[in-house]
This record gives sequence, C-alpha cells and structure tokens, in this order.
Amino acid sequence: VGAAIRRVPPGEDVEAAIAEMVEEREAAGEKVFVIPVGGSNLVGALGYVEAAKEIERQAEAAGLSPERIVTASGSSGTQAGLVLGTAIPVLGISVAASNEELTAKVKAIVDEGCRYPRFSAAAERPIRVDDGFVGKGYGQPTEEMLEALSLVARLEGIFLDPVYSGKAMAGVVHMARAGRLPGATVFVHTGGMPAIFA
Repeated sequence: VGAAIRRVPPGEDVEAAIAEMVEEREAAGEKVFVIPVGGSNLVGALGYVEAAKEIERQAEAAGLSPERIVTASGSSGTQAGLVLGTAIPVLGISVAASNEELTAKVKAIVDEGCRYPRFSAAAERPIRVDDGFVGKGYGQPTEEMLEALSLVARLEGIFLDPVYSGKAMAGVVHMARAGRLPGATVFVHTGGMPAIFA
C-alpha cells in the first residue's frame, strides 16, 4: 500500500535504526509517531487491559476463580496489559528473552501505567516470567512446542502458532504434568496461526 520499508538485518540494533529513521523524517519536516516492536508500549498494552477485564467477567459468569493467567510474552505488551488490568496473577512464558530482560520490559510498561490512578493498584503486582521454553531462540521450534501444538490441535481443535502461543502452551503442559498448576488456569491464545504455514 505504498509504505516505505527499511529492513534491519538480524543482529543489528532495531532501536538505533528506529531512532535514525525518526531523526531523518523529523529533519524532513514530518511529524513522527513511533509504534514500537510488537506495539509494546502503554498505548499498545491497553487492549490487553480490556482483555483482562473480559476474562474477569467471563470467569465470574462461569463461576470460576482463576488462579493464574498464562500467556506468551515477547515484546512484553500483552503481559503488561494483563498485569495492569487484573489482580489475577499473570505468568508470561518468554519466547525470546531471559527472565531478567523480559521482566524489566514488562515492568517498564506497568510502571508507566501506574502513573495513572486507574492502574495504581498494579504497582504492587509481581511480574512473573518463565524463560525455560525459549529453546535456541525466537522463532526457533522446540520439541516441547511441537508436542504442545499437536496435543492442543488433536484434543481441542485449536491451532497455536510455533513462535508465541505454541511455546507458551509447552510451558503450560510442562507445568501441568509437574503438578504446578493447581486450580483454574486461563491461557491467553494470542493468535498467529499463519506462522504454522511458514
């Protein structure tokens, strides 16, 4: 649709490339609005604040009291939005970053949100991340992910993607088998089915 695309080769600093493009566009007299990788900033996280409220309403209507919400976490916006939106504990299964790196990214968005009275209660909520299912890296399949993807497709007719929700479900399956998921667990399927075909 006429967009000018600048590709950033693997291994190069995406943030530095974005900053350079912003500088160029502003020098040309254009007004620039940056959408970060994954749309992961406070504005991008607001959709998952609303998703958290929807989860609460549906759980109440079904007579459930979820012990946790589990989601894939990559650029951090989904997890941050859920943490801002509900007191139900949220566990992010990392698809790329270490616990420390991803926790810091989620916390930065949550902290920004907590400057607004609507989200102030989230300041006390812990950021929970599990990086044990990343495998060799972002977008790289793992045996656990392939098993989880196949299991959910066969048993539930739900298709997960191999990059995000498949790795998160691998974490859920592992924890369930280890008896680490007592009570009701809500799994947030963030989409991505076309990645199966890639």
